Amino acid sequence: MDLSLGRPACRFSFCLALLGVLIVASPAGHGSLLSSDGENQAETKEAKQPEPKLPEEAKKQIKRLQERVAQLEEKAKNKAVKAQLQELAKRVRLLERKFFEVTSLSESAVQEAREQAQRREQASSDDKKEQKAPPEAEKAYNKAFSALTEGNYDEAAKKFQQFIKDHPDSSKVAQAHYWQAEAFYIREEYADAVEQYKKLIDNFPNSDKAEPANYKMAYSYYHLDDYRSARKKLLKILDGEPRSDIKKKSQSLLEKIRKEISENPEN
Repeated sequence: MDLSLGRPACRFSFCLALLGVLIVASPAGHGSLLSSDGENQAETKEAKQPEPKLPEEAKKQIKRLQERVAQLEEKAKNKAVKAQLQELAKRVRLLERKFFEVTSLSESAVQEAREQAQRREQASSDDKKEQKAPPEAEKAYNKAFSALTEGNYDEAAKKFQQFIKDHPDSSKVAQAHYWQAEAFYIREEYADAVEQYKKLIDNFPNSDKAEPANYKMAYSYYHLDDYRSARKKLLKILDGEPRSDIKKKSQSLLEKIRKEISENPEN
């Protein structure tokens, strides 16, 4: 065999054969490297792809919706707060009314009880030797008044009504009208209270109970949400020369009514 490889064609064929042997001898070498390089290039290409973007109009619509949701949430929050404030205001007014009812009745009842005690003491001193039973009218009045001071308002109202019917000429009829009205007032029966206050004012305008009856009549109208009648009555009281305590209370109630009318024009 001639191994000199002198001719060019033979040398070329020999090189091709040698290259084939080398490739077959190491299949994992260059092939795997090529494969790895191809995968890396594909991953790099995929990683470099940009994220999809929303159109500008869609962005604007989303922003508007977000703003609308925020507005609705704020509006709902404000409504809830307003409702809570209104409820608290109602509770405050109720407490004010209850406090007034208790203190007003207590002060008046205590004063009446003191006057009765003074009268009984005077009668006793005038005639210590001769013990006389009180007249029937006074006994009936005292029973009604005791029921009132003990908190039995329904019973007191009935007893005062019976007293007025049985003893129409008694000097205590005016007081009976007043205390019957107070019993109705405490029970929140304001329409009945107004009726009794009115009877006292119309039939006994010079009674010492007439002024407080006028004021309590105005307050009863206030409880009935009849602000017009309440204001009319209060203005009439203030146009006269009321006692200082009645004047102060009337001014305070009138201001309260004006404030509530401004806050609730429908009244």
